[in-house]
Amino acid sequence: MVICVQVIQAVGKSFHPDCFHCVICKHSLQGALFSVDAENQIYCIKDFQRSVAAVCNACGMLILPPEGCAETVRVESRNQSYHPECFQFIYNQSAVNKS
Repeated sequence: MVICVQVIQAVGKSFHPDCFHCVICKHSLQGALFSVDAENQIYCIKDFQRSVAAVCNACGMLILPPEGCAETVRVESRNQSYHPECFQFIYNQSAVNKS
């Protein structure tokens, strides 16, 4: 008798297809892109970005890549992070207040 079982190999471990999912949202990652944190926990790309995303010092929202993009753009000034548009607004407000 031969028993065939599908197994997914990732991060040095074997997973049943139903067990290979994001640690946050629990969506299946079979055949999908995924990321791994320092503790080898597996995330879908969106949840991984949210877990490591900086918070904008101006608006308080997470600084995430635009939908469909893989890269995040942020401005860092004086050890604080900003969305580019939030930083531009603050910079312009500062310039107006100095005049």
